[in-house]
Amino acid sequence: MGAILRPLEEFEMIASRRSLLFLGVLVSAALTSRAALAQGFKVIHVAAQEDAGPHTLIQNPNDGFFYGTCQTGGDHSPNGCVFKMDATGVVTVIHSFGGAPSDGGRPLTALFLDDDGLLYGTTTRGGANDQGTVFKLDPSGGSYAFSSQPAPCASTGADPEASLFKANDGSFYLPLAACGGTAEVGTVDRVDPSLSETRIAGFNGLTSPLLSPHGHLIQGADDKLYGTALGNTNIPGKHGGVYRVALGGGLVETVHSFVNGEGNNTTVSAPLLLASDGNFWGTTKLATNSSGVSLNTGTIFRVGADGTFQTMHTFTGPDGRLPVAGLIEASDGYLYGTTLQGGTLNRGVIFRIDLSGNFTLLANVADAGMGLGPWSELLEASDGKLYGTTQIGGGLFGFGTTYTIDFTQSIADIVPNSGPSAGGTPVTIDGTGFISGASVFIGISKATAISVVGSTLIHATTPIGDPGTIVNVKVTLPDTTVILLNDGWMYDFLDLPTGALFHDDVRTLLANGITAGCGGGDYCPAAPVLRKQMAVFVLKSKYGSTYQPPPAVGIFTDVPVSDSFAPWIEALYHLGVVAGCGPGPTYCPDDAVLRQQMPVFLLKTLLGSAYVPRHCTGLFADVPCPSLFADWIEDVATRGIAAGCGGGNFCPANPTTRGQMAPFLVHTFGLQ
Repeated sequence: MGAILRPLEEFEMIASRRSLLFLGVLVSAALTSRAALAQGFKVIHVAAQEDAGPHTLIQNPNDGFFYGTCQTGGDHSPNGCVFKMDATGVVTVIHSFGGAPSDGGRPLTALFLDDDGLLYGTTTRGGANDQGTVFKLDPSGGSYAFSSQPAPCASTGADPEASLFKANDGSFYLPLAACGGTAEVGTVDRVDPSLSETRIAGFNGLTSPLLSPHGHLIQGADDKLYGTALGNTNIPGKHGGVYRVALGGGLVETVHSFVNGEGNNTTVSAPLLLASDGNFWGTTKLATNSSGVSLNTGTIFRVGADGTFQTMHTFTGPDGRLPVAGLIEASDGYLYGTTLQGGTLNRGVIFRIDLSGNFTLLANVADAGMGLGPWSELLEASDGKLYGTTQIGGGLFGFGTTYTIDFTQSIADIVPNSGPSAGGTPVTIDGTGFISGASVFIGISKATAISVVGSTLIHATTPIGDPGTIVNVKVTLPDTTVILLNDGWMYDFLDLPTGALFHDDVRTLLANGITAGCGGGDYCPAAPVLRKQMAVFVLKSKYGSTYQPPPAVGIFTDVPVSDSFAPWIEALYHLGVVAGCGPGPTYCPDDAVLRQQMPVFLLKTLLGSAYVPRHCTGLFADVPCPSLFADWIEDVATRGIAAGCGGGNFCPANPTTRGQMAPFLVHTFGLQ
């Protein structure tokens, strides 16, 4: 006999407060967009030893050149350099740092172009005490001057790991990560045109929850300076966070402190962005999962001047890890950023997020061939392209790259978007910016019979691939530009060809990482969904493919803690979705989920344990009203989640098949 759900115990054992806690754990995962998006990515410069480790670029409107710093290049490697680059990627080093004591060394931040036409910047090393410098440089290659800290750990601070910021009072301001006088761990300094520094605020290591200001400053609507502090997770009570300080100096005010586990945030090093919505946006290097375990993944957050805080996205690894660079807001209204690691081969990703928190992975750095580990902010240049750098990778010696993202080059669609793993499917690729001689790759394999019809159309034939996989579509132009469509092509499961019932919904589940099939290249659409499998399906559909439930403790007598499904089953129990199938308590993990039980799993997971559906009206001939499951069955039917089985019936006692479960999950959780 199939497992019978017991309504009062099944739906009311867990208090609403506890359920809401679990429901809120990973809500940002539901905001991840899987919409196809593709642009042209091109490496325009591969760094050599003289400009190794390029960092954030700026563009000079006076001459059109791009200017940046390199961390370890220059004539006196590894002290770094300042370089200029034209739009084609030709680089000229205009200053090589000499290091302590006669020069700066190891610049890690962007330059600032002032109204006087000079470039201003900072180095993390060099100077009299090798604790960093502030410098100014004529971009034409003329005068250069620098100022270093006069004494070890003087009151003006040390280790400038941020760019200079010019406020509306005409002065430069700079946070310094270390020193600052007695008991202080970091300062905010005012810098005059002669490069003299004056301390205006300090971070008291004894009383402040924030330590070590890191990212460059930004000015709020209240004229105060806002910044981020790195914190020290090894010292209890000393967290990273967001602070502000008045232009005239004074006490450092804490806007938000990232207490470990609160808001899934801790340890922030990237600068803030004041976005068009009036909020400050930033990133953290760490996150915590639903069990409170620290993850080396990171988050995107927004915070208001009043301290109102919200996590907008939690990185999972496949969509990025360690977003150490700040965000930019482009002219299209989206925020763009990079992560140092994560994605394909753990080489980093490029992403965008809108002001509502909808996150889209644009490209894996490895897939686009852009080097390794982007850790600088992007730049929107006058030509409409985004420019960025990687610190390492690219070329034979891996000294880093400079790349562009061109929104005028794209793949709009591939038709059809799925086919047999044996290959041989003729496809049409629509897009923009195609050039004669282009190559087409489906996954890592090159397509055959490629014909570039024009700048917007390519014909090709798919190669052999692995059944039941979704891969990228990549067009590589003769000039090395890569136009990438993420998850563009599906190699069909052997038992579920294109055009088969449930194929498209199964494709959606596969793209979202909900299922990989039943083994051997098959999906097994006619097989019943077991109760233990259902736990995995619904939790991954709600919280994302990388969700991991807390460890099992042993709730059901027929589900031992050692069972791989135990954590998932117990997570459903804690959510208030299930309480078991009988005394013991037991769960009946290997019983099929009946069609009448399926609506309870779906709606309780989606809406919470306290949800009660509307009363039935007698929608199906074989579902008496009232009866045990009638309200739930009619609820999913009126929502468009599930239809009947034909002839006005719902077939409530039939097992739910894996094929049927695909549209149920897609429609319930809005998967794309």
